[in-house]
Amino acid sequence: MIKETLKKLRDVRAEGCVSILLPTHRTHPDNKRDFILLRNMLNEAKERILQEYDKRQVPETLANLEELAERIDPRYNLDGLAIYLNEEICEYVRLPMPVEPRIILDKTFATRDLLRALDQIENYYILRLSEQEAHLFGAFTDRIIDECIVNNFPHINELYTTDTLKASYPTVQENYHKEYLNRVDKDLQQVLREEPGLVIIAGADRNYHYFLEITDDKRPIIGHLPGNWDEESLVNLAQESWNLVQYYIWQESQKSMEQIGDAISKNRLITSLGDIWSAILEGRGDTLYVEKSYFQPAILEDGLVIAVDREDQPDVVPDLVDEMIEFQMKHGGKVSFMEDGALEEFGRIALKTRY
Repeated sequence: MIKETLKKLRDVRAEGCVSILLPTHRTHPDNKRDFILLRNMLNEAKERILQEYDKRQVPETLANLEELAERIDPRYNLDGLAIYLNEEICEYVRLPMPVEPRIILDKTFATRDLLRALDQIENYYILRLSEQEAHLFGAFTDRIIDECIVNNFPHINELYTTDTLKASYPTVQENYHKEYLNRVDKDLQQVLREEPGLVIIAGADRNYHYFLEITDDKRPIIGHLPGNWDEESLVNLAQESWNLVQYYIWQESQKSMEQIGDAISKNRLITSLGDIWSAILEGRGDTLYVEKSYFQPAILEDGLVIAVDREDQPDVVPDLVDEMIEFQMKHGGKVSFMEDGALEEFGRIALKTRY
């Protein structure tokens, strides 16, 4: 869902693109307050649309806004909500992470939080694997959100032989078991193609190592909880999995800081907004490092970048960081979202150049 929406929005360039971002809550009674915040922000967006655009040009956009107000049910909220509107587009996406409440009117949609959601390590899968069955759970930090009932999950092992002679041969049983794991992997890969995420495998060492042998792609698998987890509570499963994910996050952060240090030593790190913007437009950006919650309104004037405090001023680009991310991706560069505070000494953003 997020991937498809990002593809749909990324290349849109037209007057009257409205992006509305707000934090939400997964549980009652907190999500009752989400309804009030949503209504207030939709009303504010309507006022701004009428102020900034000709009334004759926005009836479809306002109609789409009213439609979304009726469609969004706060009972199914996650941690954030992104809404995108113009004359032709009427989309909303529930996000697995909180976002800053914002309303952006621009010539493009503010899609950086969709990209963040796809890159969100804290949102991951747990594959509980046993000899008899495989269950796939969606998790966020230290809690399981839901069980994935999709693509043959939960997967029941129906591969066995009733022939006692064949069953007496270990290789026959092993081949059946590997084929069962191969089918589980095929279904898992299909889930990951539709909604990418990292994977923790919980199960016996034998199942885990066999799975690594037969899987089509090891890269999403970042950790293993050994033992039999079939009888363990889902609360314990999520907490132990989150410990592994946190360690992985720490490792990735260390790698990024090492890459930044290496770029500094080779004089290939840029930290000023103006220089970063120019290098990205020229296609020289290798990796853009940016803190997760950092956004920066700015004025672009005669090749200069002038940072400002407010995004609702004339000629202001509401979030230059969003524009940087968009052009960085178009030029085939990478984007790495860092924890808040990790890039404080660089002004919360830095660009490693290709040369």
